[in-house]
Amino acid sequence: MTMYAGFICRNATAVFVAAALLWPISVHATDCKSPVKFSAATLARQIVVVGELHGTNEQPQLVASILCSWKNTGRNAVFAIEASRDDQATIDEFVAGVESADVEKRFRELRIWDQRDGRGSEALWRLALFVRDLRARGANVRILAMDIPRADWNDATMRERRSAAMAERLISSIRDDEHAVVLIGNFHARRSGDVGSTAFGDLLPSSAVRIRVGHDGGTAWNCRERECRSHEVNPAHCKPSAEFDACVEVGTISASPPVRR
Repeated sequence: MTMYAGFICRNATAVFVAAALLWPISVHATDCKSPVKFSAATLARQIVVVGELHGTNEQPQLVASILCSWKNTGRNAVFAIEASRDDQATIDEFVAGVESADVEKRFRELRIWDQRDGRGSEALWRLALFVRDLRARGANVRILAMDIPRADWNDATMRERRSAAMAERLISSIRDDEHAVVLIGNFHARRSGDVGSTAFGDLLPSSAVRIRVGHDGGTAWNCRERECRSHEVNPAHCKPSAEFDACVEVGTISASPPVRR
């Protein structure tokens, strides 16, 4: 076993994990009866960021496992996603379990489900339903829409500072007694190390845990060369990196298509 830049290397193809933060894990559980095991040090952090490759089934499952662990330890949880903050009221009503055909309809019509680049995946839809179910079973959990207002997408300046705006929204929205897990593209999640950077990962508190997800390859639904569909993905295993605080291997990944195609 060798140590490099805070990462533990167990063998040539094994998991690298930040020291004292994560236990070696496999990610296949979405049931709170058998959650993936994280170290107490990780679960105690107020912000845990999962940097994902959009459009897979396995990476939202990792978020579900974190939420399960927080529920089982009585923590208040926030699940933050790349949805427009314009939709926060509808999301709140849906997660609260408001029994209304209008609420269900408005939730189904959220713009995020039109995203064909993997952000509006069926896996995320299932995770939103899972969060609602956790809340119905007594968990204090909510979903936070971090992204910029829809009107700002027409403003080039706002689009350029979108990453910073999401970080500001996250930090300002979490209460002192809450823990947040963020599912966001791995480019946003990383720590760039650039002086004066306004990237999402650079603006988070130093106590935040940035997790990169390694995998054995497989498929993912995303957009390449203007073609949005299920694409073959080469293996991308964990390796030492200053951009992330920890890395988790999830095995073979599988594509999750958009809710609306």
